[in-house]
Amino acid sequence: MLETLTLPPALACPGETCWRRVPARRVAVLLDSAAYFAAARATMLRARHSILLLGWDFDPRTRLLPDRDGAEGETIGGLLLRLAERPGLEVRVLAWAMALPMAIPRGFYPWRARSFFRGSRVQFRLDHSLPFGACHHQ
Repeated sequence: MLETLTLPPALACPGETCWRRVPARRVAVLLDSAAYFAAARATMLRARHSILLLGWDFDPRTRLLPDRDGAEGETIGGLLLRLAERPGLEVRVLAWAMALPMAIPRGFYPWRARSFFRGSRVQFRLDHSLPFGACHHQ
């Protein structure tokens, strides 16, 4: 049986809080990173026109399926580089230009990701719109 999910009007108001509202035949709530990365990988492999990733913490070295070896243990950066070679597929990443005090404990600085994709068809941009030291969350 298919259940209908109705969002409060204030949450999804076309032209104000979202672009538009459209019905979906299926939806999933992903509670842990393993489920998220497996679903993200499967979806990106099926992409025909575009892949758009945005987030506040993006490390191209992140393994999509860390419990597996070989091709199944590839990194998100490696997958994006490979997929960007497909004719007609546009790959774009927008990541927050994380403040240095937050980047140090992670051992990865977002501007290094820019170097990772340099010279490739992946369009990688850092969002510098927040004041120095500020943080945002989706």
